Amino acid sequence: RQWQGLRIPLRFGDSMNRRWWWNSEVKATRRSRLVGPLYPADGMAFKDETGPVLPVFCHAGDLLALYSINHVWALTELDTIADAGYDGVRTWTWLDGSYWHDRMVRPLAPTFTHQYWRRVAEFAESLRTRGLRWMVSQGDMLRFAPDRYAFMRQLASVLRDCGGLEVVATVDAGNEAWKNGEDNPDRLRISVEAFRDVLDVPIWSLTSPDGEEKAGLDRYSGSVYDV
Repeated sequence: RQWQGLRIPLRFGDSMNRRWWWNSEVKATRRSRLVGPLYPADGMAFKDETGPVLPVFCHAGDLLALYSINHVWALTELDTIADAGYDGVRTWTWLDGSYWHDRMVRPLAPTFTHQYWRRVAEFAESLRTRGLRWMVSQGDMLRFAPDRYAFMRQLASVLRDCGGLEVVATVDAGNEAWKNGEDNPDRLRISVEAFRDVLDVPIWSLTSPDGEEKAGLDRYSGSVYDV
């Protein structure tokens, strides 16, 4: 699989000194380049506890879904991503519908992921032990979740207990939400606020707009623009 690189200004801290129990061949714990939580800086950059940073994230949208199907394969991919020098991944928490029929990941019946919340926690821990962070994007959640705000609170609670801001780099309300279940910025903002009420992530956005005109960027921006 060819992952896409995503450059953003960011940086992060120590990973936890432990091995992941599901993969006996995991390498020694990798230290992250980034120190502490990530923050917007001066409107045009990002910083960690050491100052301005410019990390590189790998877009791996379906990797949580693939982890829930074949964790050994997915952990090998995370090793490859870490070895390549990436600082984290952008991965969707919820994939649903006919397009993703062979890669669904969701907490609800009838096609629910077995022990979904445990898989989320395991994936977060696997990132931490490799010195990687997570740009937490919601995929298809807005279209299919019966209570999107409860989902976001539960997600934040699980990730808070798995390292919090030492794992979570950013959060959004959904991927291209305007064509995926919600185009109202106010409701998208409530979704993000439900997450941030539990885990106050400094870097957040609503969703990526359908173009790069200023009006669209402003409509869906958060603490940063999402392009």
